[in-house]
Amino acid sequence: MDDEVEKVFLDELAALDRFRISYTGAYPNTPLSREDPDVRRLLEGLAMFTARTRVATARALHRNVLRMFRQHFSHMLGPVPAMGMLSAKPSARFVDPAVLPSGSEVMLVEPGIKGADDRVFRFRTIGELRVLPLELHSVVPLRMPDRSLRLVLQFRFTTRHAMMMDVGDLHLHINHLDDLASSLMVAYALEKNLKSAGVVFGQTVREDTVGTPCRVSFGALPEARDVLDRASYPLRDVRMALRFPRQHLYLNIHGIKLPGAVDRFAVYLDLGTTFPTDLRPNHDGFELFAVPIVNERIEMANPIEHDGTKERHPVLHPDIGAKFVASDIFGVYRMTDQGLDPIEPAVVSAGAPGGGSESRPTYDVTYEGQGARRNAFVTLDVPGAFDSPVNVAVEAIWYQPSVDTVRMDDVRVALADRHLAGVEWSCSGALMPHGESSIEESDQDLLELLSIKNHRVLDLEHIRCLLRAVGAAEGSAYEKFTNAMKNVSVDRKPAAKSSTGFKYVYNIEFSELGPTEIPKLEVYCRRLFDLLAAWSTEEVIELVGRVVGGRATVRVEGTS
Repeated sequence: MDDEVEKVFLDELAALDRFRISYTGAYPNTPLSREDPDVRRLLEGLAMFTARTRVATARALHRNVLRMFRQHFSHMLGPVPAMGMLSAKPSARFVDPAVLPSGSEVMLVEPGIKGADDRVFRFRTIGELRVLPLELHSVVPLRMPDRSLRLVLQFRFTTRHAMMMDVGDLHLHINHLDDLASSLMVAYALEKNLKSAGVVFGQTVREDTVGTPCRVSFGALPEARDVLDRASYPLRDVRMALRFPRQHLYLNIHGIKLPGAVDRFAVYLDLGTTFPTDLRPNHDGFELFAVPIVNERIEMANPIEHDGTKERHPVLHPDIGAKFVASDIFGVYRMTDQGLDPIEPAVVSAGAPGGGSESRPTYDVTYEGQGARRNAFVTLDVPGAFDSPVNVAVEAIWYQPSVDTVRMDDVRVALADRHLAGVEWSCSGALMPHGESSIEESDQDLLELLSIKNHRVLDLEHIRCLLRAVGAAEGSAYEKFTNAMKNVSVDRKPAAKSSTGFKYVYNIEFSELGPTEIPKLEVYCRRLFDLLAAWSTEEVIELVGRVVGGRATVRVEGTS
């Protein structure tokens, strides 16, 4: 008897006992004494039958709601795996540039205690990392004659001699004092106060130095070209971005071309007079070669032999010791001599003319538990399997909840399938633990989200419902901003590039916020824009966030 059934059983038993007391009060001669063992067995039997029926009905209803929801928004359910930042530090032995492709596998190895086996956690990179024999040597602030600030980023080659190569773009991860709030403040101040930027080769930058102009941008790493991330979906990406904001904290310097062989060069940022004087960006606050990593991998589960005698089959990872847990199912296939034959999900309508829907195999997926106790089960409906058993392959996304307990001070970081001589790998800062879905167990939230699926315009409550679904409401780092939303209005304006000729501008009013919270509000509004853009598949969306009293205005625009 599980905890839920036991609780309902005790409640039903108490209700039946109250009924027995009231009944014997009305009919004193009725033999319904509590001490009578037959009466007690009868009451317990009725209570157990009612409890099991009620719990089974509630669970069946919840499974049906989940099935409907997964048909439309499967990527908003399930856990968000642990995430972190991988940092590369080239040494003097590293000479030639190298590219670590997006999706490369990274291993975090924790040594075993008292003779126990090492624990190995497998991550993959989100984005491409280009490593050069280069280092950020120093960050020097210069006060200009007009009281503005010039920030000089001095780079030099790790080979300690002049080199000629295509530097191209540099992506500096902002990690000020290893603190997210401080890093957001620095990134916000740099972006809002940047006036111009330039690059100088082979000489010291002073207050009056004029270099070659270069373009600077802020935000996440550019998407890798010609690389298909099968685990990437817009709504899932928003969940991960809200869970781990550090993956978007980059200072991107574009188009650096060396005029010849040089041993050093510098990039200066002219920041104007309004840059906060209490912010002091330093050398340790910028990481030259860093890329986000996520604890997930896509691979096949143990093969399943289906002979029609089991209602469902567990989805198990081949490496039992690694303690992988399935977070999502990609596909289910029948193994034949010709290869893998896809099996359709049970939620897909099979009523097409001539489709023979009565003979097509289907599958359904259910999940139970959370964290390390999460289990995935596949229910198969394969006609003829009882007479001719079939072998079934399941492809899933796996993650390791046990990584939340890793001792980061002892962890050794290495690439799983390649070796770059002269490059030292490490994790920048702490890992972000995995997070569970806040709506997976709430039928009310699931049905509410389904009800707004086809709404072209969302009001305040609809937006809050979406934010709860992606984990930006109760208990999250953005709970304050979700609660601070006071009013939402939507304007419809002409837009030549839209297929409908119009765009929707969301005007969101926030209650009063402190000046130190504005950088985080900026990030919040950008992720909210991404969420609305992913939800509204046809319209051009613009989002304008205003704080009461005119303290700040955040504007985000683009095409969904």
